[in-house]
Amino acid sequence: MSDGVPLPSVPGSPALTPPATRSVNVALFNPELHSSYLEQFSLWVQRQAPLDFFLEVGYVGSRGRDLLINRDLNQNKIEDDF
Repeated sequence: MSDGVPLPSVPGSPALTPPATRSVNVALFNPELHSSYLEQFSLWVQRQAPLDFFLEVGYVGSRGRDLLINRDLNQNKIEDDF
């Protein structure tokens, strides 16, 4: 400035160094991630036959779509195909 008053100095950005004992983890996010969902279904058929005989047949199932898989990228490989 022209009046002779010095400007305060701007401190530099701090240099942070992690300790040597700290491990490094990798976390990735898939930008094409879809919402996962689970479908559950059942079908039952019941018929009455002569002489008070009943027949009941059923099917129960479930199916998951686009389920999330948690992979440990830091896991050591034991063999090439493992």
